[in-house]
Amino acid sequence: MAAIYRMYDADGQLLYVGTSIDPLRRFGEHDRNTGWFADIATITVERVPRNEMYVAEQSAIANERPLININHRQGSVRKANMCRSAVDAALSVRLGTTVSAYLHQKRSADPPVPWRQLAEDLETETNGAVVVCYESLRVWHMADQAAAA
Repeated sequence: MAAIYRMYDADGQLLYVGTSIDPLRRFGEHDRNTGWFADIATITVERVPRNEMYVAEQSAIANERPLININHRQGSVRKANMCRSAVDAALSVRLGTTVSAYLHQKRSADPPVPWRQLAEDLETETNGAVVVCYESLRVWHMADQAAAA
């Protein structure tokens, strides 16, 4: 079983939505690798079937609009993260491709394009029409691979 978790600040503002097979380990990663974890006052955890966790996360991010699920650069907020359907639509119009095809092409390169670079490349190649954090790209790619297996 997997989990979807929501992190709130002391005022009850939703800051972050995430999923994990091992939430406690993931919380430790957030603590070590982010500058915002100290702002967390409350965490809720909901069990979800593993095959539904990525869809649940993307739906929660799109519908609940947490403050931290956005692309950060040098510690400052840049732009809101787009949901996969919006990225697919923009890529179709701008580049004539889909998220799945784009990620497969870039990650199949030798060497694979790093996730952070992919996010920046997408924004550049679409003249700012696509803004998505590298973590979402990684999640979408993993979901595509799981669906193909």
